[in-house]
Amino acid sequence: MRNWQPLQKEIIQWSKRDISPIYKIIIIKRLLLSKLSHLFLPRPRPDASWIKRLETLFLKFIWGGKTDKITRKTMQMDGERERRMININIFIKSLKLTWIRRLLIKDSEWSNLLTETTIFKGPAPFA
Repeated sequence: MRNWQPLQKEIIQWSKRDISPIYKIIIIKRLLLSKLSHLFLPRPRPDASWIKRLETLFLKFIWGGKTDKITRKTMQMDGERERRMININIFIKSLKLTWIRRLLIKDSEWSNLLTETTIFKGPAPFA
């Protein structure tokens, strides 16, 4: 993502509120990442530096610009599912894997489209 300003503006707006780190994680997962997911699906995997920058932006938001109080790995593994910080690399990979499921379903629109528009003839190749 070349222009970080819209995402940064939204984070600044949420930062003005007195919200606990747990609720900030929920905001990241439910609101901010959902706004980025459409960018991850059609493109190849983003650069590691881009992902690192996004993680840093989110962690600064969670801790209010201060140093991490809990290790990043602990944030991703401990607690209830909703309260865990998301691993952005795994999130991007999981979005990509949704396409495999769509292709594997027999008589789905996606497998039919693949059959009609490629060299595959006959039944869907993944069914």
